[in-house]
Amino acid sequence: EILPAQFADAVDMISDPKLRLSCLGGRVSGFLAAMLQWHLQQIRPGVHLLTHDRSQLADRLVDFGKRDLLVVFDIRRYEVDVVQFAEAAAARGARIILFTDRWRSPIAQWATIVFSAPVETVSPFDTMTPSLALMEALIAAVARKHGDSFAKRMERIEAARAPYNITVDQKPLAAAAPNRRGRKPRGIQ
Repeated sequence: EILPAQFADAVDMISDPKLRLSCLGGRVSGFLAAMLQWHLQQIRPGVHLLTHDRSQLADRLVDFGKRDLLVVFDIRRYEVDVVQFAEAAAARGARIILFTDRWRSPIAQWATIVFSAPVETVSPFDTMTPSLALMEALIAAVARKHGDSFAKRMERIEAARAPYNITVDQKPLAAAAPNRRGRKPRGIQ
């Protein structure tokens, strides 16, 4: 069960520009951390992705303190390096938002906010869909909270991307390379 006050507190913490935000997940849940980081870096500055590489975690821990927020995805089987990093970050004063399952990662004991999601499914593997849905709801709420500053930031990001032709809409399709028969792809005149 997700309490509305808990959700609102998470939105406030994630939106706080005074906090440096780091996202971390395990071997499997790391993709959720990466997705969260990718979205949030477009909404606000100071968002970082931590891999579960022990040397990187040790190096990053040196800078952790009271102005840090760590968002962790830790779903069973809980990984030692992720748990150890969260414990050390909490000991340095960092706040933690934890996404976990009903059995609750050991990180829950140090977390400011804990979101426990069901993982049961017909698959032999635990599902992360409920955590993904909750994460997307948080992203939407943070974007709404940032309002005009988010829109202006996206304009700056798009302007920075434009010279690099990162997405199809930034490069005219008419400039697409012909196929091996010398024809342009269908739909391109």
